[in-house]
This record gives sequence, structure tokens and C-alpha cells, in this order.
Amino acid sequence: MDKYFKTAVQKKSYSLYTPVKKNYYNIGDAHIKKIAMLQNKSGYILTVTVLNDDLRFFESTDELSRQFISGSFKDSVCKQNNIVNLFLANDETAVKLQINNKSAALSDVLHILGDPTYRKQYSLTLQVHHIGLYIYPQQCLNKWSIHSVNLYETEEPDVPEDTSEFWKDLVDECDIKLTNHIIQLQNTQTDLHRLYQEIIKEKKSNKEWECKIQEFKKLVQNIIF
Repeated sequence: MDKYFKTAVQKKSYSLYTPVKKNYYNIGDAHIKKIAMLQNKSGYILTVTVLNDDLRFFESTDELSRQFISGSFKDSVCKQNNIVNLFLANDETAVKLQINNKSAALSDVLHILGDPTYRKQYSLTLQVHHIGLYIYPQQCLNKWSIHSVNLYETEEPDVPEDTSEFWKDLVDECDIKLTNHIIQLQNTQTDLHRLYQEIIKEKKSNKEWECKIQEFKKLVQNIIF
């Protein structure tokens, strides 16, 4: 673990551990849920959906960081809807921007990403890197920055001849995703009540009780935030 992080840098309200080497990762066919400008206008927060290998990448980095600290840790990816927040600098010298393999202005990239109609016409690849592990008094979390944005215009998809079958397939796919989401929520609710009952039944504080408290706090954070 000491080989992954440099020595902590003390800031005014937190400590920051940065990786010894920048940890780059490509998110292919990225799906943007939301874009928000930071209050200080230094950049934007892109909320991105991650699944499968992308999800495992963030989880593995979180696991490294979790072993390094003892405080409450906030996962990079929200477990309820599989989204991660990525920082995009408001500085064209700090991030590589391309549309159809040609250099692009940040304003043009944001115009496409910020408009769902335009966004559907492009495939998006994001290269991200681990900024570092931020340790605040109340919680610890990893933060991520976008190193490059690549947008590729896609061809208009062919409309299937049997449109009724096409729409049925879409409905079936939505049913599967909604069912899985309901199951996840039910499991989370069950775990929440189980931990609550175990905690209040414990008559004295011990190591096992402390572990349950930490697990309960983490679960509540994932639900609320």
C-alpha cells in the first residue's frame, strides 16, 4: 500500500494521499447522467453510469484505499444506481478534447454532452485518472479526474421492419433492469433492518459491535447520498 500512495499532504481541512503513478483507465461507451458546474467555476462534475469492468475498476481502487485508512469510507460508485462523479477541468490545457479524432474546444464538447438530443448521436470514451485519497474529519473518499474526452459521431441506426417486436424487446429489457433494481433495493432494506436489530440488541460495546456500526453507517451513507 505504501508503494501506491505518496506521503500525505496536509491541507486546511483534509489530508490528501496521491498515487505514486497516475492510475489511468478508459471508460468506453460512457453514459452521462448529469453535468454540473462547480461553484468556483474551476470545472464541472460529470455524473457517469459505470457497469461491469468499469465498476470493478473503481471498486478495486476503493478497496486499496479502504485498507489504508481506519475512518468511515465513501465508495466512489453509488451502489443504488451505479454512478460515479468525475471532475472535468475548465482548462483546455489540462484535458485532451476530441470530436471525431480532431481537437475540439471545451465549449463544443460541453454543448454535445449537455444536450441529450446531440448526445445520442455520439459515442463517448472517457479516460480518467485517480486524483487521490481525500481524508476529511468525518469521512474518506477517492476523487477522480477526466484526462481526455473522445466523441465519435455514430451512424443513424436502422429501424427494424417489425416495429412491434422492436418495442417489445425494449420493454422486456426495461423490465429486467427494473426487476434487478427492485431486488437490490429490497436487499438493501433487509440489510438495513438486520443491522439495526443486531446493533440495538448488543448490550455492550466490543469489536464486533463496532464493525456493525461501521457497516451500518456505510449502508446509510450509500442510501442517503
